Amino acid sequence: MDPFLGRLTRPTTIDQSWCTTQSGLSLFNGPFPDARISSAELNNSFIEFKDTTVPSDVPNSFEPFATVASWLRQHLMDANVEVTYTEYLDLMKVEVDQQLNKLTKDIRVFKSYNLTHKYDANGSCSTACHVGKLTEIDEGFNCLKVLLVVVFQQIREMLTLVNASIRDLQWEHELQLEVTGIIIGDRIRGLQDELERKLYEQSSIARILRKNWQETVVQCASIREDLIAISDILLPSEEEPHIPL
Repeated sequence: MDPFLGRLTRPTTIDQSWCTTQSGLSLFNGPFPDARISSAELNNSFIEFKDTTVPSDVPNSFEPFATVASWLRQHLMDANVEVTYTEYLDLMKVEVDQQLNKLTKDIRVFKSYNLTHKYDANGSCSTACHVGKLTEIDEGFNCLKVLLVVVFQQIREMLTLVNASIRDLQWEHELQLEVTGIIIGDRIRGLQDELERKLYEQSSIARILRKNWQETVVQCASIREDLIAISDILLPSEEEPHIPL
């Protein structure tokens, strides 16, 4: 909802209360222009101010913003182009500053005119010119309000697109992590299976070697017994008497 809605209204009637408060003080607070300004210069400034009006065609007034917004959307949709958000916001800020400077100038001229014509012959403000100037100032503030709405709407759209991009990146990152975890898990299981296979092969070899060693020990024992028997046959016993030659 627009927070500025209803704050700026166009006055239908105007009287002395628009120029001064009930206490007689001016509604326009702040420093006034130099009192030494000539009446001719002031009238020329006021005529120039009266001729310079804020365009009532708001869409045409904000045509540059539509161009900038279209440019931003195209660049946001193109993943190969780097978007400069600072440049976009700077363009918006320049337009806002121009509107504010124009309103400040108009109010300054209006205050100068009000100060000069404060005491007319009839003792009241120039109602007709005040109505026109207040209407123009009101239109200027309404245009500024719309401008700010457009600016913040574009910023919200930018943030929406950025948040959507961030969510997409987060989803892609999570998907990559999940895929990477699956790949690493499969690789670990493959290495584990290969290690178990090699351990089984080594265990089988060890069992075969143990069996062969046991068979070798048995064969060596049998050979030893055969050698002892042959030795007993070939060598004389110590108990037999020695026969001299």
